[in-house]
Parts: sequence; C-alpha cells; structure tokens
Amino acid sequence: NLRVAAEGGLARAYQESVRPESGEARSAHRPVYFAEAGQALTVPVYRRDALEPGVVIEGPCIVEEYASTTVVHPGDRLTVHDSGLLMIDIQPAGPAK
Repeated sequence: NLRVAAEGGLARAYQESVRPESGEARSAHRPVYFAEAGQALTVPVYRRDALEPGVVIEGPCIVEEYASTTVVHPGDRLTVHDSGLLMIDIQPAGPAK
C-alpha cells in the first residue's frame, strides 16, 4: 500500500499584470455552427485577458487567448472566478432527436 497526503496553496491562475489597462473585452462577432441549434449562430468573441473576475456571460460565445479558445454553447453560462479561472455551467441536453 502507498498513501500520500499533501497540503499547499494555489497561486492565482490569472495575474493582475497581464490585464490590459483599458479596452473592451468583446473583440468581434463570428458565425459558429452549433449542432443543438441546427445552424450557425453569430456569436460574440471575447478577449480572455480583458475579462475581469466576476464577469458572467450567457452563451453562446467564444473566448480567445494566446494558447486556447473556449466555446460556450447556447444555454450555458461562463463565469470568471475570483482566481481568474473560467467556470462554465453546462445546461443538460434536451431529449435526443
């Protein structure tokens, strides 16, 4: 048997120094196909570095950053946590068609 216990703190995932001093988080709009909608929807695109903690965005939308893209589907909700992490509340899918 092997047992391990660990304790420690987590560094903030989103550093204050990388935030822009000013500017709008929404940078564009883009058509995106969502199977659950059965069509392409024109959705807002947000700059990840401009989203402040506490921001809540209703899907659909896209969040872009240097190394990744986050897609928030229709009906889902994105919240920027105090640590800077993106949390997405995913709504249950409807009945299969």
